[in-house]
Amino acid sequence: MQRVHQCESMVGRWRFTPPLVAVYCLIAITILILAAVAIAPAQAQGYEYSKQISNRLNPTGRTIAFPVPFKDGPQNLGEVTIQITSADAILIEKTALANSVASVLGEPARQVLIALPDTAGFIAMEACAAAGLNVRFDSGLQELQLVLAAEQRPADDLSLGSRRQQRASSALTQPEDFSGYLNI
Repeated sequence: MQRVHQCESMVGRWRFTPPLVAVYCLIAITILILAAVAIAPAQAQGYEYSKQISNRLNPTGRTIAFPVPFKDGPQNLGEVTIQITSADAILIEKTALANSVASVLGEPARQVLIALPDTAGFIAMEACAAAGLNVRFDSGLQELQLVLAAEQRPADDLSLGSRRQQRASSALTQPEDFSGYLNI
């Protein structure tokens, strides 16, 4: 406490001036108490202020359908409509898949897919795998990918280099036709 003279009516009286730190502490305690009083009812009722992150493909609770590109490696085979059910099962449009696969594997593979049982024109990815055709959905790229073993591919499709157009002459006359590197 200090003696401060402000006006004639205060002469001889003591005036208390609290330290600045004490004022800040009092304000902080008041804010904490008010925040605790405001949050307590929300916690008691179970309110959730943010949604939990879901790892599901389809968190909507209903089946969604949309077209995706169908690829065999870098080669685009066309567009196929897929459905993702509320249980995250992926269904593929049967006729579009069969027609796209026929361009790579031929008519016998198409007939195998056409013979599979469907639900409203869509077949499950597991049914394709059971028929010997592995198809994978990449959720990051939003595309359907054909995954074939080397035995499933036609013999002319297998190569160690990139695909190039065949030249008219089969004789290798120029040195650049036969050069290359093999990195192991």
